[in-house]
Amino acid sequence: MRAWITSIVNFGIRRSGYPADPLTTGFAASVLASMGVQVSTQDVPVTRWDTVEGQSSVQVCIGSACVTYPAFPTVTSRQTALRQGELVRYQDATTPVTGKVVLLDYPMARFAPGALQSRAEWVYDPDNDLNKTLHPNSRPQTSNAGKTLASLLLKKPLAVIAALDDFIDTPYLYGAHAAAPYDRDIPIVWVSPSTRKAILAQWQGGGPSASVNVVSNETKAMSRNVIGRLPSSLTDQVMLIGSHHDAPFMGATEDAAGTALVLAQAAYWSKVPAAERPFEFVFLLNAAHMQVSAGCEAFVAANPTLLPRVVLDVHLETPCQEFDVDANGQLLDLGRIEPHWIYTSRNPNLQAALKSAIQAEDYRRTMMVPPEEFGDGPPSDSKALWKAGVPVMAHISNPVYYLTIADTLDKVNLPSLEKVTRYVARTLWALQGTTAAQMRAGIVPG
Repeated sequence: MRAWITSIVNFGIRRSGYPADPLTTGFAASVLASMGVQVSTQDVPVTRWDTVEGQSSVQVCIGSACVTYPAFPTVTSRQTALRQGELVRYQDATTPVTGKVVLLDYPMARFAPGALQSRAEWVYDPDNDLNKTLHPNSRPQTSNAGKTLASLLLKKPLAVIAALDDFIDTPYLYGAHAAAPYDRDIPIVWVSPSTRKAILAQWQGGGPSASVNVVSNETKAMSRNVIGRLPSSLTDQVMLIGSHHDAPFMGATEDAAGTALVLAQAAYWSKVPAAERPFEFVFLLNAAHMQVSAGCEAFVAANPTLLPRVVLDVHLETPCQEFDVDANGQLLDLGRIEPHWIYTSRNPNLQAALKSAIQAEDYRRTMMVPPEEFGDGPPSDSKALWKAGVPVMAHISNPVYYLTIADTLDKVNLPSLEKVTRYVARTLWALQGTTAAQMRAGIVPG
């Protein structure tokens, strides 16, 4: 699995439509075919967001003395733009921002995965250390600064410099402050915590002006879902095992590791003879997770006759190492696996099988969370399948780096790759003989 992850990461940035996109799908299809898996692909129309790390910038001037800093546009700032004007630092709702370039302090929210324990139906934490994890949240929309940014955008600033704080020292963050509609002609860029400090230090020299240069473009493109099938002579009931193959940047944990976990399941089940295979297996490596799970939505729309036969959707994402961030924005390896949770439909037989498998593999820092706990469905690719009525068992976590350029090979927790592969296989063997109808009928309300 490590070699597969390395190959995928080395293809480069895997945003939808980028050159690494077809390289990844071709690689995955080739690996599946080499195992004897029947492989097909499904076209998924996407929007390719072209922005090059190192091209967007912020320039701050005190008189004629100017300093240029690296910046990165938010995922919603998708037009090339150059805006110049007076720079103001946002203090509160009385700060005059209309027609100005606004510097907004953007401290990231703190993430305490242990807080999920109260919403979990079962926890495997023999070391009792889930509550030791507290690190910045990589998702910028969770910060209160996102609400502030949404309100000041209504006042029509020229541009906004979102100055990250309490975070990794990088501007290369894939995200936006909110999903709510707003004027997207206003460019918004991230700058790193060290750049924030440098701008504030420069500001001591007098009233500054600033220019925000965004290099960004959108074009229509085509990505693909990769779909593998292994038939069974015993049954036509289906186990669907999936992950996404795209990423914000090179994405070792988000989600080259998830792709490798799916390939590992294909490798395992391909060695079980069709006459003994407990289910028909469908392996889905879906496109465009970062575009509102467009690939998984397309798969659901294209397979109305398959879905009623799916006993369970097993989605596998982000098996990773826990890191924190020090006072200088540097990542600190804490030497343990990041807490993770498995969205698991409330079928007692499924839950019992999963609990037994997790304990057998000693897969620690695990929470079993009902998919209904997050309103309209689990915030992962399994959501589209869950909304279509398919029971789910979806592994996910939220490390501090997963939406940044810092999601590199050293962030993969290698022991967890084997543990996840084995607990999934154990769980599915325990469900042998279960039909899709039985699994769905056995789900109890929360």
